[in-house]
Amino acid sequence: MGEFKIGWARRDVSTDKPINIPGQFHMRISRGILDPNFVTALVVEDGNDLVCFLSMDLVVIRSGLLDDIREKVAEQLPEFPVIKIIANATHTHAAPSHYNDKNFGHPGDIADSEDKLPIEMEIADPREYRAFLSSSAADAIVEAYRGRAAGGIAWGYGYAVVGHSRRVTYMEDVSLREGAIKNSTHGVDGHSRMYGNTNDHAFAGYEAGADHFINLMYTFDADNKLTGAIVNVPCPSQNSEGIDMLSASFWHEVRVQLKQRHGDIFVLPQAAAAGDLSPRILHYKAAQARRYKLKYGRPEAFSEEFNRLDIAERIAEAFDEVLDWAKKDIRTDLPIRHSVETVELSRRYLSYEELEDDREMLKKL
Repeated sequence: MGEFKIGWARRDVSTDKPINIPGQFHMRISRGILDPNFVTALVVEDGNDLVCFLSMDLVVIRSGLLDDIREKVAEQLPEFPVIKIIANATHTHAAPSHYNDKNFGHPGDIADSEDKLPIEMEIADPREYRAFLSSSAADAIVEAYRGRAAGGIAWGYGYAVVGHSRRVTYMEDVSLREGAIKNSTHGVDGHSRMYGNTNDHAFAGYEAGADHFINLMYTFDADNKLTGAIVNVPCPSQNSEGIDMLSASFWHEVRVQLKQRHGDIFVLPQAAAAGDLSPRILHYKAAQARRYKLKYGRPEAFSEEFNRLDIAERIAEAFDEVLDWAKKDIRTDLPIRHSVETVELSRRYLSYEELEDDREMLKKL
């Protein structure tokens, strides 16, 4: 095995230009920055193989974005194996749009169509932001690669409940109730409903439970000083998901908490497979309101601020608990084996019935 090397970098990819914020069924135009959106890159190699992790404070990584990033990395570092870049979104619902889909919120497309904005205002083109985003991500990867130095890693798991099932189940089919709305926005689906009311005579529980685990991989320099960590929790960061300001959601508070405890370390957030988990409790609302009133003693400054703080404190406590024992086993000579395969998938074809259903839904929307 060769020498173990580690490199970190990050970029602030917020924009103060008014821009569409995807993640809902309506257009939201940003009105400034509540807290910054970041891209964070980590490169780890052993002299024979490497892996590059890239975390992005976005709602989703849209088709082609990773290709754009790889192309820009290759322009600066022809020797870098760009297929080794693993990218993930934190699924914040308060990030700028980088969508490159025709007629999907582009100011030019709106202006050229019959659908006019309700007010006259300048809106940044998501394609312009996409270019900035992909360049920033590529620059972070290049910086991380060029700045890699001897170091070590340690890892472990802990417990920090962040995600809870958002699918409420009932003892009857609520979609059959008088006045029930059944569409993709409201999510009514038989005996279960997304974000359903738990204060209901037919409330039976949840489709799933909570996932208690947090997985952590810490990095250290040659003097065993903590330099950063991958923090992996099974939950999207979708608090404050309806606001009209840019935000990384609870990952912002996590970064603040860890900076206060450990200095300006790098934090690379990952959302593990979460299914229908979300960062909010649905049946404990009165008790939770009392908890926050006594714990924080002030009104919320913005939507779900206290939820975000509460989650960040749990993550930070778990971070420290695992670090306390994991750092006893810092490795500097681990082999890295990163295999990448391209799998060709067949298309899924719609039936005529599905096509007609979708057309009807589109008319309603």
